[in-house]
Amino acid sequence: MECICANGRLIALFIIVKREKVIASWIPKSTLELNWHFAVSAKRWTNNDLGFEWLTRDFDPLTREKAQSRTRLLICDGHDSHISAKFVAHCIENDICLFLLLPHSSHLLQPLDVGVFSSLKTAMTADLDRLIRVGVTRLEKAEWVESYIRARPKAFTDRNIRAGWRHAGLVPLDRSRHSVPNLSTSTPTMNLTAPSFRDLIINDSILATASLDAINTKLSELAIKDAIDTPARHAIPKVLSKNNQALAENVILKRRLAEIEKIVCARKERKNSKRSILKGKSVVSTLEILEELKKCEERVQLKKKNGGARKRKNQKDIV
Repeated sequence: MECICANGRLIALFIIVKREKVIASWIPKSTLELNWHFAVSAKRWTNNDLGFEWLTRDFDPLTREKAQSRTRLLICDGHDSHISAKFVAHCIENDICLFLLLPHSSHLLQPLDVGVFSSLKTAMTADLDRLIRVGVTRLEKAEWVESYIRARPKAFTDRNIRAGWRHAGLVPLDRSRHSVPNLSTSTPTMNLTAPSFRDLIINDSILATASLDAINTKLSELAIKDAIDTPARHAIPKVLSKNNQALAENVILKRRLAEIEKIVCARKERKNSKRSILKGKSVVSTLEILEELKKCEERVQLKKKNGGARKRKNQKDIV
């Protein structure tokens, strides 16, 4: 759940994950110092309770000081979580003016949809490409959050946020702005057909990587004998090009292997780490998680200390 302000700022992030309980292992350590909140939902969508938690934990406290006792305007769509009785009551009691957008108008009037989310999708796609290229088809929760952390500053810039409000016609207010997407425009398709190599050397109609070694050996023999004929001479530039392509593919494969090893190591580390469950809580802040992790580390150190004392006592008894 994201919220942006008309002055180009944004408030803390509220992440909802499909799960029954909050588990600390899928929350990256890089978020522990941020004032973010993590919540769980069986259906992974927001609901009346989570919407109220966001309002009372994020929006209200983070905008109250900035408003300086003035009325705050909260613009959102007509989702059920935005119009629950306790949500509306809290807005009335705390001088928050709740404004709901017209149905099916988010693509025109919602500043996030108009100016920010497209950039966020682009940044997320570019960041996750390293995982997709190495064949990872199922993301872990921590991997998605880490990717979001890296993509968020690239999309939620002051320029993009202000552009979203401006293109939505809200700040500055523009009643005449109409933005209807042109659905008839089709994106041209690229021709991805690979070029073919014909008759490079006798009995080699297609220059493939598998036959490249044999072709290189043949050309070396002809060069040593000083017997390079016209067909071989014509084939040399294409063979060199294929050699360069094979080298590039080798570099790409090495990079993919390094990415796979990095991903596997990170997953093993998360799997072997403490999977502490914060009992009785469906919404937690990163500061609460940090405190819980500190307590876990203290318990581990205490166990090690007690275990070492027992070991020395046993050795003394044996002696």
